[in-house]
Amino acid sequence: MVDTLSERKFTKDDQFHSIQEVVDHQDIHGNTAAIIAAGKNNATGVQVLGVAGANMNLKNKEGNTVIHVAAAANATEALKVGLQHGADGNAQNENGDTGTIIGLTTGNNDAAEVLYRTPGVSCLKITLTSTLYNTCL
Repeated sequence: MVDTLSERKFTKDDQFHSIQEVVDHQDIHGNTAAIIAAGKNNATGVQVLGVAGANMNLKNKEGNTVIHVAAAANATEALKVGLQHGADGNAQNENGDTGTIIGLTTGNNDAAEVLYRTPGVSCLKITLTSTLYNTCL
């Protein structure tokens, strides 16, 4: 978590009135500490932030959540922890992509598998380079 927080740029003008405001603070790109931690597969950081009440469904400027960023990085452990702390496995970003789609289109099949094996995550069918992927097992 130290690595995650060290990237945060707080100024003397920032005023926080609760721990929730701190853990959900977004940088100029809309990234929260949880999003940054997930992208680095820092499962411990995501866990600590989740316990502190971080909102795992906040979106950055591209509409990506903890789930999207973890799937893009094939960060399976951070992905699992994010899901345990309420991250929506069906969330769509600005392009309409879910974490499962991001996992499959980036070749991060491990992340995609974590998502489609998660109860409540929608089954979907997508066509990629003439191949039909059915993530419903």
